[in-house]
Amino acid sequence: MEVENVLLYACDALRWDALPETIAEEGVTFKTVAQSTWSPPCFATLSTGLYPEHHGVLKFNHELADGVETVYDIDGLDGAYYNKHPNDRLADVFGVPQDRSIADLDEPFFYVERDLITHAPYNEVDSTDAGAYLERVGSDWDRLRKDYYDGVEKSRDLFEKRLTALRERGALENTLVIFTADHGESLGEFGDVGHGNPTCPEIAYVPTVFIHPSLSATDFSVDPTSEIIEQIDIIETALSAIGHDQFRTDGVDISSRPRDGEVGYNYVLVDKKGVSLYESRSSWDYGGGHVFLSNSKTSRLAYFLYRQLHSNHCHSIRDSWRQILSLYVRDSYSFENPAHSWEDARAFVDAKDESFAELDPRETTLSDDTEEQLRDMGYLT
Repeated sequence: MEVENVLLYACDALRWDALPETIAEEGVTFKTVAQSTWSPPCFATLSTGLYPEHHGVLKFNHELADGVETVYDIDGLDGAYYNKHPNDRLADVFGVPQDRSIADLDEPFFYVERDLITHAPYNEVDSTDAGAYLERVGSDWDRLRKDYYDGVEKSRDLFEKRLTALRERGALENTLVIFTADHGESLGEFGDVGHGNPTCPEIAYVPTVFIHPSLSATDFSVDPTSEIIEQIDIIETALSAIGHDQFRTDGVDISSRPRDGEVGYNYVLVDKKGVSLYESRSSWDYGGGHVFLSNSKTSRLAYFLYRQLHSNHCHSIRDSWRQILSLYVRDSYSFENPAHSWEDARAFVDAKDESFAELDPRETTLSDDTEEQLRDMGYLT
Protein backbone atom coordinates (compact mmCIF):
# COMPACT_ATOMS: atom_id res chain seq x y z
CA MET A 1 0.00 0.00 0.00
CA GLU A 2 1.46 3.34 -1.05
CA VAL A 3 -0.22 6.34 0.54
CA GLU A 4 0.75 9.90 1.40
CA ASN A 5 -2.01 10.99 3.76
CA VAL A 6 -3.87 9.80 6.85
CA LEU A 7 -7.46 10.64 7.84
CA LEU A 8 -8.15 9.43 11.38
CA TYR A 9 -11.85 9.86 12.18
CA ALA A 10 -12.66 9.25 15.86
CA CYS A 11 -16.25 9.03 17.10
CA ASP A 12 -16.28 10.09 20.73
CA ALA A 13 -17.67 7.26 22.92
CA LEU A 14 -18.29 4.76 20.10
CA ARG A 15 -18.25 1.30 21.66
CA TRP A 16 -16.95 -1.81 19.94
CA ASP A 17 -20.36 -3.38 19.34
CA ALA A 18 -21.82 -0.17 17.88
CA LEU A 19 -19.68 -0.06 14.75
CA PRO A 20 -21.96 0.45 11.73
CA GLU A 21 -21.84 -2.60 9.46
CA THR A 22 -21.51 -0.44 6.36
CA ILE A 23 -18.25 1.03 7.68
CA ALA A 24 -16.90 -2.36 8.78
CA GLU A 25 -17.46 -3.63 5.24
CA GLU A 26 -15.31 -0.84 3.77
CA GLY A 27 -12.06 -2.04 5.35
CA VAL A 28 -10.32 -4.31 7.85
CA THR A 29 -11.78 -4.11 11.36
CA PHE A 30 -9.87 -4.69 14.60
CA LYS A 31 -11.15 -4.94 18.14
CA THR A 32 -9.10 -2.27 19.89
CA VAL A 33 -8.16 -1.62 23.50
CA ALA A 34 -8.50 2.08 24.31
CA GLN A 35 -5.59 3.38 26.35
CA SER A 36 -8.00 5.03 28.81
CA THR A 37 -11.74 5.54 29.27
CA TRP A 38 -12.18 9.25 28.60
CA SER A 39 -11.14 11.76 25.99
CA PRO A 40 -8.03 13.62 27.25
CA PRO A 41 -5.66 10.64 27.55
CA CYS A 42 -7.18 8.82 24.57
CA PHE A 43 -7.00 11.69 22.08
CA ALA A 44 -3.50 12.48 23.32
CA THR A 45 -2.58 8.86 22.57
CA LEU A 46 -4.21 9.14 19.13
CA SER A 47 -2.06 12.22 18.53
CA THR A 48 1.25 10.87 19.88
CA GLY A 49 1.16 7.07 19.75
CA LEU A 50 2.18 7.01 23.42
CA TYR A 51 0.63 5.52 26.54
CA PRO A 52 -1.00 8.10 28.86
CA GLU A 53 1.78 7.71 31.42
CA HIS A 54 4.24 8.73 28.69
CA HIS A 55 2.46 11.67 27.08
CA GLY A 56 1.24 13.10 30.41
CA VAL A 57 -2.32 14.11 29.50
CA LEU A 58 -4.46 12.37 32.12
CA LYS A 59 -7.26 14.93 32.33
CA PHE A 60 -8.46 18.12 30.65
CA ASN A 61 -6.19 20.56 32.50
CA HIS A 62 -3.01 18.64 31.67
CA GLU A 63 -0.47 19.59 29.02
CA LEU A 64 1.75 17.21 27.09
CA ALA A 65 4.88 16.19 28.98
CA ASP A 66 8.14 17.93 28.09
CA GLY A 67 9.61 16.76 24.80
CA VAL A 68 6.49 14.95 23.58
CA GLU A 69 5.75 15.54 19.91
CA THR A 70 2.45 15.00 18.13
CA VAL A 71 1.54 13.97 14.61
CA TYR A 72 0.72 17.65 14.04
CA ASP A 73 4.40 18.57 14.53
CA ILE A 74 6.04 16.24 11.99
CA ASP A 75 8.16 18.00 9.40
CA GLY A 76 6.79 17.53 5.91
CA LEU A 77 3.25 16.72 7.09
CA ASP A 78 0.34 19.13 7.25
CA GLY A 79 -1.05 18.09 10.63
CA ALA A 80 -4.56 19.13 11.65
CA TYR A 81 -7.05 18.40 14.41
CA TYR A 82 -10.74 19.18 13.86
CA ASN A 83 -13.73 19.46 16.18
CA LYS A 84 -16.66 21.72 15.26
CA HIS A 85 -17.69 22.36 18.87
CA PRO A 86 -16.30 25.50 20.58
CA ASN A 87 -13.95 25.58 23.55
CA ASP A 88 -12.37 22.22 22.77
CA ARG A 89 -9.71 21.94 25.43
CA LEU A 90 -7.88 19.25 23.45
CA ALA A 91 -7.09 21.65 20.61
CA ASP A 92 -5.33 23.83 23.20
CA VAL A 93 -3.38 20.84 24.50
CA PHE A 94 -2.06 20.10 21.03
CA GLY A 95 -1.55 23.76 20.14
CA VAL A 96 -3.35 23.53 16.82
CA PRO A 97 -6.43 25.25 15.38
CA GLN A 98 -9.56 23.11 15.35
CA ASP A 99 -11.46 24.51 12.37
CA ARG A 100 -9.53 23.37 9.31
CA SER A 101 -11.45 21.25 6.82
CA ILE A 102 -10.03 18.57 4.55
CA ALA A 103 -10.25 21.07 1.70
CA ASP A 104 -7.81 23.35 3.58
CA LEU A 105 -5.05 20.74 3.85
CA ASP A 106 -1.88 20.46 1.81
CA GLU A 107 -0.70 16.98 0.91
CA PRO A 108 0.82 15.04 2.54
CA PHE A 109 -1.34 15.45 5.65
CA PHE A 110 -2.29 13.75 8.92
CA TYR A 111 -5.85 14.79 9.80
CA VAL A 112 -7.58 13.85 13.06
CA GLU A 113 -11.29 14.59 13.51
CA ARG A 114 -13.24 14.29 16.77
CA ASP A 115 -16.95 13.62 16.21
CA LEU A 116 -19.09 14.29 19.32
CA ILE A 117 -22.47 13.13 17.98
CA THR A 118 -22.09 9.80 19.80
CA HIS A 119 -21.27 11.55 23.10
CA ALA A 120 -24.09 12.49 25.50
CA PRO A 121 -26.40 14.26 24.82
CA TYR A 122 -26.70 11.54 22.21
CA ASN A 123 -27.82 12.45 18.72
CA GLU A 124 -27.81 16.20 19.39
CA VAL A 125 -25.41 17.56 16.81
CA ASP A 126 -24.94 21.07 18.19
CA SER A 127 -25.35 20.54 21.94
CA THR A 128 -22.93 19.46 24.67
CA ASP A 129 -25.32 19.72 27.65
CA ALA A 130 -25.18 16.14 28.85
CA GLY A 131 -26.45 17.07 32.30
CA ALA A 132 -29.77 18.44 31.08
CA TYR A 133 -30.20 15.49 28.74
CA LEU A 134 -29.53 12.87 31.43
CA GLU A 135 -31.88 14.65 33.85
CA ARG A 136 -34.66 14.43 31.23
CA VAL A 137 -34.05 10.80 30.31
CA GLY A 138 -33.12 9.39 33.72
CA SER A 139 -32.79 5.60 33.69
CA ASP A 140 -34.95 5.07 30.61
CA TRP A 141 -32.38 2.75 29.10
CA ASP A 142 -34.42 2.09 25.97
CA ARG A 143 -34.55 5.82 25.25
CA LEU A 144 -30.84 6.22 25.95
CA ARG A 145 -29.89 3.38 23.64
CA LYS A 146 -32.19 4.60 20.85
CA ASP A 147 -30.75 8.10 21.04
CA TYR A 148 -27.22 6.73 21.13
CA TYR A 149 -27.64 4.50 18.08
CA ASP A 150 -29.45 7.28 16.20
CA GLY A 151 -26.35 9.34 16.87
CA VAL A 152 -24.17 6.52 15.55
CA GLU A 153 -26.07 6.63 12.27
CA LYS A 154 -25.55 10.39 12.00
CA SER A 155 -21.84 9.90 12.65
CA ARG A 156 -21.72 7.27 9.94
CA ASP A 157 -23.29 9.71 7.47
CA LEU A 158 -20.86 12.47 8.46
CA PHE A 159 -17.92 10.11 8.01
CA GLU A 160 -19.15 9.22 4.52
CA LYS A 161 -19.12 12.95 3.73
CA ARG A 162 -15.45 13.05 4.68
CA LEU A 163 -14.74 10.25 2.22
CA THR A 164 -16.65 12.17 -0.43
CA ALA A 165 -14.54 15.26 0.30
CA LEU A 166 -11.37 13.23 -0.20
CA ARG A 167 -12.75 11.76 -3.41
CA GLU A 168 -13.68 15.18 -4.76
CA ARG A 169 -10.19 16.56 -4.23
CA GLY A 170 -8.66 13.44 -5.80
CA ALA A 171 -6.93 12.36 -2.59
CA LEU A 172 -8.85 9.21 -1.64
CA GLU A 173 -6.49 6.78 -3.41
CA ASN A 174 -3.51 8.42 -1.66
CA THR A 175 -5.04 8.35 1.82
CA LEU A 176 -5.15 5.71 4.53
CA VAL A 177 -8.51 6.25 6.22
CA ILE A 178 -8.93 5.06 9.82
CA PHE A 179 -12.33 4.99 11.49
CA THR A 180 -12.12 4.52 15.26
CA ALA A 181 -13.10 5.94 18.68
CA ASP A 182 -11.39 7.38 21.72
CA HIS A 183 -13.26 5.12 24.19
CA GLY A 184 -16.58 3.29 24.47
CA GLU A 185 -19.76 3.95 26.43
CA SER A 186 -21.93 2.27 29.07
CA LEU A 187 -25.62 2.22 28.17
CA GLY A 188 -27.21 0.65 31.23
CA GLU A 189 -24.78 -2.21 31.71
CA PHE A 190 -24.12 -2.56 35.45
CA GLY A 191 -26.78 0.13 35.88
CA ASP A 192 -24.45 2.86 34.67
CA VAL A 193 -24.29 5.30 31.77
CA GLY A 194 -21.44 7.20 30.15
CA HIS A 195 -17.71 6.60 30.43
CA GLY A 196 -14.70 7.41 32.55
CA ASN A 197 -15.35 4.81 35.24
CA PRO A 198 -15.89 2.20 36.46
CA THR A 199 -13.69 0.43 33.91
CA CYS A 200 -15.62 -2.22 31.97
CA PRO A 201 -15.59 -3.81 28.49
CA GLU A 202 -18.24 -1.47 27.10
CA ILE A 203 -15.84 1.44 27.69
CA ALA A 204 -12.45 -0.23 27.20
CA TYR A 205 -13.11 -1.76 23.74
CA VAL A 206 -13.49 0.35 20.59
CA PRO A 207 -13.53 -0.49 16.87
CA THR A 208 -10.80 0.43 14.40
CA VAL A 209 -11.32 0.09 10.65
CA PHE A 210 -8.38 0.55 8.25
CA ILE A 211 -9.76 1.61 4.88
CA HIS A 212 -7.94 1.68 1.54
CA PRO A 213 -8.78 -0.01 -1.79
CA SER A 214 -5.63 -2.13 -1.69
CA LEU A 215 -6.00 -3.35 1.90
CA SER A 216 -7.20 -6.78 3.03
CA ALA A 217 -6.85 -8.78 6.23
CA THR A 218 -3.84 -10.62 4.76
CA ASP A 219 -1.91 -7.34 4.76
CA PHE A 220 -1.74 -7.38 8.56
CA SER A 221 0.31 -9.47 10.96
CA VAL A 222 -2.53 -9.50 13.50
CA ASP A 223 -5.62 -11.66 13.02
CA PRO A 224 -8.65 -9.35 13.20
CA THR A 225 -10.94 -12.27 14.10
CA SER A 226 -9.10 -13.29 17.28
CA GLU A 227 -6.49 -10.71 18.33
CA ILE A 228 -6.74 -7.18 19.68
CA ILE A 229 -4.70 -4.11 18.88
CA GLU A 230 -4.13 -0.95 20.95
CA GLN A 231 -4.52 2.72 20.07
CA ILE A 232 -0.75 3.10 20.14
CA ASP A 233 -0.60 0.54 17.30
CA ILE A 234 -3.00 2.61 15.19
CA ILE A 235 -0.61 5.55 15.13
CA GLU A 236 2.54 3.49 14.54
CA THR A 237 0.85 1.66 11.66
CA ALA A 238 -0.47 4.87 10.11
CA LEU A 239 2.88 6.66 10.29
CA SER A 240 4.70 3.66 8.86
CA ALA A 241 2.25 3.60 5.93
CA ILE A 242 3.21 7.16 4.98
CA GLY A 243 6.93 6.69 5.53
CA HIS A 244 7.42 8.36 8.92
CA ASP A 245 8.86 5.39 10.81
CA GLN A 246 11.32 7.64 12.68
CA PHE A 247 8.53 9.14 14.82
CA ARG A 248 8.77 7.34 18.18
CA THR A 249 5.62 5.67 19.50
CA ASP A 250 4.87 2.90 22.00
CA GLY A 251 3.05 0.90 19.33
CA VAL A 252 3.70 -1.71 16.67
CA ASP A 253 3.27 -1.43 12.93
CA ILE A 254 0.79 -4.28 12.60
CA SER A 255 1.22 -4.31 8.83
CA SER A 256 4.81 -5.53 9.23
CA ARG A 257 4.99 -7.63 12.41
CA PRO A 258 2.84 -9.12 15.19
CA ARG A 259 2.19 -7.29 18.42
CA ASP A 260 4.28 -8.01 21.50
CA GLY A 261 1.87 -10.28 23.38
CA GLU A 262 -1.84 -10.97 23.35
CA VAL A 263 -3.13 -8.22 25.64
CA GLY A 264 -3.68 -4.47 25.69
CA TYR A 265 -3.35 -1.94 28.50
CA ASN A 266 -5.81 0.62 29.86
CA TYR A 267 -5.17 3.25 32.53
CA VAL A 268 -7.68 5.54 34.26
CA LEU A 269 -7.13 8.29 36.81
CA VAL A 270 -9.81 10.54 38.29
CA ASP A 271 -8.58 12.92 40.96
CA LYS A 272 -9.55 16.16 42.65
CA LYS A 273 -7.06 18.52 44.28
CA GLY A 274 -4.41 15.81 44.34
CA VAL A 275 -6.67 13.14 45.87
CA SER A 276 -7.09 10.03 43.74
CA LEU A 277 -10.83 9.28 43.55
CA TYR A 278 -10.61 6.41 41.08
CA GLU A 279 -7.54 4.75 39.59
CA SER A 280 -7.46 1.54 37.60
CA ARG A 281 -5.03 -0.42 35.50
CA SER A 282 -6.40 -3.21 33.35
CA SER A 283 -5.40 -5.77 30.74
CA TRP A 284 -7.62 -6.92 27.88
CA ASP A 285 -7.43 -9.62 25.24
CA TYR A 286 -9.99 -10.47 22.56
CA GLY A 287 -12.22 -12.36 25.00
CA GLY A 288 -12.21 -10.13 28.06
CA GLY A 289 -10.11 -8.48 30.72
CA HIS A 290 -8.99 -8.04 34.31
CA VAL A 291 -9.25 -4.72 36.16
CA PHE A 292 -7.16 -3.70 39.20
CA LEU A 293 -8.04 -0.69 41.35
CA SER A 294 -5.08 0.93 43.08
CA ASN A 295 -6.41 3.91 45.05
CA SER A 296 -7.98 3.66 48.49
CA LYS A 297 -11.40 2.12 48.90
CA THR A 298 -12.45 5.08 51.06
CA SER A 299 -11.75 7.50 48.20
CA ARG A 300 -13.63 5.30 45.75
CA LEU A 301 -16.66 5.18 48.04
CA ALA A 302 -16.60 8.96 48.44
CA TYR A 303 -16.51 9.31 44.66
CA PHE A 304 -19.33 6.79 44.29
CA LEU A 305 -21.48 8.90 46.65
CA TYR A 306 -20.66 12.03 44.67
CA ARG A 307 -21.77 10.32 41.46
CA GLN A 308 -25.01 9.16 43.08
CA LEU A 309 -25.89 12.51 44.64
CA HIS A 310 -24.36 15.34 42.63
CA SER A 311 -22.95 14.29 39.25
CA ASN A 312 -24.69 14.81 35.89
CA HIS A 313 -25.31 11.06 35.86
CA CYS A 314 -27.15 10.87 39.19
CA HIS A 315 -30.64 10.86 37.64
CA SER A 316 -29.72 7.85 35.50
CA ILE A 317 -27.80 5.71 37.99
CA ARG A 318 -29.65 6.08 41.30
CA ASP A 319 -31.97 3.15 40.61
CA SER A 320 -29.06 0.70 40.34
CA TRP A 321 -26.78 1.94 43.10
CA ARG A 322 -26.12 -1.52 44.58
CA GLN A 323 -24.98 -2.89 41.23
CA ILE A 324 -22.72 0.08 40.57
CA LEU A 325 -21.35 0.07 44.13
CA SER A 326 -20.06 -3.48 43.63
CA LEU A 327 -17.61 -2.15 41.01
CA TYR A 328 -16.17 0.40 43.45
CA VAL A 329 -15.73 -1.69 46.60
CA ARG A 330 -13.68 -4.55 45.13
CA ASP A 331 -9.97 -4.14 44.43
CA SER A 332 -10.08 -6.27 41.28
CA TYR A 333 -12.58 -7.94 38.99
CA SER A 334 -12.71 -9.80 35.69
CA PHE A 335 -15.05 -9.40 32.72
CA GLU A 336 -16.26 -11.84 30.09
CA ASN A 337 -13.85 -14.67 29.16
CA PRO A 338 -10.24 -13.48 29.00
CA ALA A 339 -7.73 -15.98 27.65
CA HIS A 340 -5.03 -14.75 30.06
CA SER A 341 -5.25 -15.52 33.76
CA TRP A 342 -5.75 -13.13 36.67
CA GLU A 343 -2.16 -13.83 37.75
CA ASP A 344 -0.76 -13.07 34.28
CA ALA A 345 -2.86 -9.90 34.14
CA ARG A 346 -1.55 -8.77 37.53
CA ALA A 347 2.02 -9.32 36.39
CA PHE A 348 1.33 -7.50 33.11
CA VAL A 349 -0.13 -4.33 34.66
CA ASP A 350 2.57 -4.29 37.37
CA ALA A 351 5.27 -4.52 34.69
CA LYS A 352 3.62 -1.72 32.72
CA ASP A 353 3.44 0.47 35.81
CA GLU A 354 7.11 -0.12 36.60
CA SER A 355 8.13 0.66 33.02
CA PHE A 356 6.81 4.22 33.21
CA ALA A 357 9.04 6.88 34.70
CA GLU A 358 7.36 8.81 37.51
CA LEU A 359 5.28 11.49 35.86
CA ASP A 360 4.62 14.94 37.25
CA PRO A 361 1.77 16.13 34.98
CA ARG A 362 1.96 19.70 33.71
CA GLU A 363 -1.22 21.45 34.76
CA THR A 364 -2.77 24.59 33.34
CA THR A 365 -5.69 26.84 34.23
CA LEU A 366 -8.88 26.30 32.24
CA SER A 367 -10.92 29.24 31.05
CA ASP A 368 -14.36 29.79 32.56
CA ASP A 369 -16.01 28.92 29.24
CA THR A 370 -14.06 25.67 28.98
CA GLU A 371 -14.87 24.67 32.56
CA GLU A 372 -18.55 25.34 31.97
CA GLN A 373 -18.58 23.24 28.80
CA LEU A 374 -16.75 20.34 30.47
CA ARG A 375 -19.18 20.46 33.40
CA ASP A 376 -22.11 20.38 30.95
CA MET A 377 -20.57 17.33 29.28
CA GLY A 378 -20.49 15.50 32.60
CA TYR A 379 -16.80 15.71 33.47
CA LEU A 380 -15.61 16.36 36.99
CA THR A 381 -13.36 19.43 36.81
